Amino acid sequence: MDTPSFLDRLRGTGRLDPEVAQTRGALGPVGKGSGFTADSRTDRPYDAYPHLAMAPLPRRSAGDAMDRLKVRWTRSTSPSS
Repeated sequence: MDTPSFLDRLRGTGRLDPEVAQTRGALGPVGKGSGFTADSRTDRPYDAYPHLAMAPLPRRSAGDAMDRLKVRWTRSTSPSS
């Protein structure tokens, strides 16, 4: 994941400003990669979500494809997200 050609393709690509993410209701890695704080699991819990202990989701601030990848990577490798 640290090869220059790979990083060049992700950094700055598909940037989404936090204001746009919030206005459009972006959730998951897209919203978190833009720094949007909403979490549908806790903001509007349904089914079993109110009964589960959940770790906070990682957030990034650049809003580009690299930050979305980092959010996905962190979520997939953390034990309780």
